[in-house]
Amino acid sequence: MPNHVTTTVRFEGLNEAAILRLNELYANVREDQDYKWFSDMFVSKETPYEMLETRSWNVDNTGAKWNYFDDMDNDQFQITSAWDSPSEGIKKVIDELYDVCNNFLTISTYEDEFPNFIGIQIWKGNKLIEDELILWENIIERAQDKFPELDGQWDEEEGNWKTEDAQDFWDDIQWEFYNDLLDDIEQETREILN
Repeated sequence: MPNHVTTTVRFEGLNEAAILRLNELYANVREDQDYKWFSDMFVSKETPYEMLETRSWNVDNTGAKWNYFDDMDNDQFQITSAWDSPSEGIKKVIDELYDVCNNFLTISTYEDEFPNFIGIQIWKGNKLIEDELILWENIIERAQDKFPELDGQWDEEEGNWKTEDAQDFWDDIQWEFYNDLLDDIEQETREILN
């Protein structure tokens, strides 16, 4: 069973034509399926739904073997996928929007359910300007650097916290910590852009 990866994609600065195009892509997503498949956005004469349903097409064209929408809106969407964020598919959507709007920002954040990793990608127009993947080992290192309660408390060999207090502290702060790491990267990128 694959690890699920949750990806949230936010758009800033889309014009009316880009919002219309995004909704046209959403309209391709079939409602009569068990899931609202992300790959349905890319249906065409050359790429029918049957092709979009294959694992090989998804891996080659979206970046994950399967991916479905949890939420869709005019300025964001959220996807659950297998093993990885569907960054190639997200880039396809960005390219579609860039055809009608070239001055927008896209922020894509993702986290593995374990998490084995978290990450962020930021595009200005259709140019990738930030791409950071933070692996589990680095997450633990950063947490130990930031929180004295965790410093020296990780047992690499066993793959867990050495004390119950450290484990309880981690359980309380871990998801907020992941979000803070990604928010910091986003803010640093915004400062460079300004």
